Amino acid sequence: MALLTINQTGSIISSLNIRDIEDIEIPGLSKVEQERIGTEVKEADVQVQEKIENAKKEYLEKYQDIYIQMGLNQSFNPVAN
Repeated sequence: MALLTINQTGSIISSLNIRDIEDIEIPGLSKVEQERIGTEVKEADVQVQEKIENAKKEYLEKYQDIYIQMGLNQSFNPVAN
């Protein structure tokens, strides 16, 4: 991707010249290998999204605890479990 970005031209709309990309080697992966890689990427995406959701929940729970300690628990919506 970096090679493509370096060779882009144009100030508003980026474009690539065929000469810029004709020498880029594209791996010849079998369909099985492509599917395996695709599955790995999808699984990684799911894991990242789960971690993001867990981090958001933990963040909100910590704020809820802080508000309770400060006596402000009536001024926020509690985190749904």
